[in-house]
Amino acid sequence: LKLESFLLSGSLKKLTPPIKKGLSKDKKPVIPVIVGSQLARRLSIKEEQIFTALTGSSQKTSTHSSSHHQWNGQGAAPQSIILKVAGIFEAGYDEYDSRFIYMHYEQAEAVFGTQDSVQGFEIALTDPNLASELAPQIENALQWGLGDPQDWGEALLFNPLKATRIATRAEENFSVQGWYEQNPALYMSLVYQKIAILVVLSVMLILASCNVSSMLMMMTLERTPEIAILKTMGASNRSIKRIFIIEGLSIAIVGSIIGALLGFIFCEWILANGVSLDPQVYGIDRFPVEFRWRDYFLAVIGSIIILSIAVSIPARRGSLMSPTRGLRGDQLDLRT
Repeated sequence: LKLESFLLSGSLKKLTPPIKKGLSKDKKPVIPVIVGSQLARRLSIKEEQIFTALTGSSQKTSTHSSSHHQWNGQGAAPQSIILKVAGIFEAGYDEYDSRFIYMHYEQAEAVFGTQDSVQGFEIALTDPNLASELAPQIENALQWGLGDPQDWGEALLFNPLKATRIATRAEENFSVQGWYEQNPALYMSLVYQKIAILVVLSVMLILASCNVSSMLMMMTLERTPEIAILKTMGASNRSIKRIFIIEGLSIAIVGSIIGALLGFIFCEWILANGVSLDPQVYGIDRFPVEFRWRDYFLAVIGSIIILSIAVSIPARRGSLMSPTRGLRGDQLDLRT
């Protein structure tokens, strides 16, 4: 994904390398940056506005983390830098929107004193699902040599030779991690949430099938004389059972189709209007919706199968009723 697609305002073209122009009153350079939307809101800054930040003067006087730099109390004290908001981005993920600031690579080298070395870089894949599989191969190639880029096929969207030259200039050891390994807690919580939702929906479907089964049982009790008359006229147990199954399946099929259509309309409404969430609570700013026709198909087929099993019980009991008892007005025993 490119940063341009997440920009709310501004342009990446404003991120220029270090120049002598644009000095502030205290003769410090003004550095253009792209700021996350949540961070900009918290600092009350807008595009083209200038603000001051504190940073370590070099790698030796700062401790790096994935989200910010902190002075470790050793060496030179943090120094102030003057930043100018060249744009504001919103990724929709609070971890990025509230902590990330982007600047030109050469500007970052000058600010943090990391000339000819990097603390990390990202690699984009055409298929994100291959990240965990390709991470060991990329790490091995960067550690032991250039390797053969053809070994990775067309999955990589970066220059392996350039990446290797950058990595070999790093003073410390490095590791290669996929997107899943970087945020395991987040993605595991999403997996557990999906399992929980599946369990809840399955329980609701089973309860609905029980209601359909109970309705057919009550209908069987009410139609006891009619069933007896049909049997005295020569109707077989199979034909009686078929009547109840057809009626139950018609309810299941029509109900499943109507439910799928209502779900589709509801999802379209969410996509069109959106449901805002508090990013500080949920980590995302909008309720995510993704259409998967396979899920729709499996939900409809699964509901029909479960309801078919549910309607088979009253259908079987109704077909086994004795015509004599039905004509006498005896109630049918539907206990299984």
